[in-house]
Amino acid sequence: MDAGLRRRCFRNFSMLDAEMAERDGSASRFGLKEAWVRFNAPLTIVGCLLGALVGTVLLASDAPAEVGLLLSFPGELFLRALQSMIGPMIFTSMVCAMNGPAQADANGLARRTVALYVCTTAVAILEGLAFFALFRPGSSSCAGLTNRDVDLPGGVERPRVLDTVLDLGRDLVPSNALEAVVSGNLLSTITAGVALGLALRHTLGKDSRTGRALLDATEGLNEAVLTLISWLVLGAPVGVCCLVVGAVSRTENMAGAVGCLASLVCTVLAALSFHVLVPLAGLFFVCTRRSPFAHLRRMSPAYVVAFGTSSSAATLPRTTQCLLDMGVSRTVATFV
Repeated sequence: MDAGLRRRCFRNFSMLDAEMAERDGSASRFGLKEAWVRFNAPLTIVGCLLGALVGTVLLASDAPAEVGLLLSFPGELFLRALQSMIGPMIFTSMVCAMNGPAQADANGLARRTVALYVCTTAVAILEGLAFFALFRPGSSSCAGLTNRDVDLPGGVERPRVLDTVLDLGRDLVPSNALEAVVSGNLLSTITAGVALGLALRHTLGKDSRTGRALLDATEGLNEAVLTLISWLVLGAPVGVCCLVVGAVSRTENMAGAVGCLASLVCTVLAALSFHVLVPLAGLFFVCTRRSPFAHLRRMSPAYVVAFGTSSSAATLPRTTQCLLDMGVSRTVATFV
């Protein structure tokens, strides 16, 4: 073998070794990230339990309120960051859903979504009434407190059903669409997003370059928002832990509160468990022919965040991320 051929072979093998080393380094770098993402759900549960333990210790030791406030501050920042993503995510998702690859089925998807929501809500209302009539939560342990004992502040009247319905109609037609998105008014944001999406679809039918540019910008913004959400949910273990610490440490007279609300909490948990395990699980199995318990296990991170934040709106980004991780269509996950 001549010297030139040996040099070329040595150079080729050196380049191959360098490429393999780079790949190994990349695999090791991304391995830690993938492990953190993989164990994010159990770490969030551990963070919730740890937060409850730390909050109980602070409560039992009569620690200054400032300690609980400082420990809960990172959780407050985590919650604010999640809430800041809700409006942009919903608005851009509505616009993209109206003009996405499945736009021909958008109307059918909307009809099925509304029908499912109405049916499951009606079933949930009937279940709640039945469980309340059966168990009568709080009737014995909190017998001294009734609705008549609760007085509203002076000059404040009890809300009427008519006022509630009119407020719902006002939310459907926002006076300022941008303000609705920024303030996190979900119903107004959905209305504004659907309206703009339909208008863009009509504009694109005329081959408008301006409409295409606006749609491309909205799709890019939607991708960026979902990326930010995927980054935020990685901090869920720490955020939920801090939120639970603050909630538990601020609870006064824990024993009295637990004793008074024990029957109510048990009744609510029983009703929710029945609703999830019977009607919803049965509907899921009938529609998909898959195990509902596997689906519930994959959605557990969203449940933990909901417990720590006490807000379904703040849990929405985490719920969307769980659905995307399970392979649900982005159009369906963000629209529904």
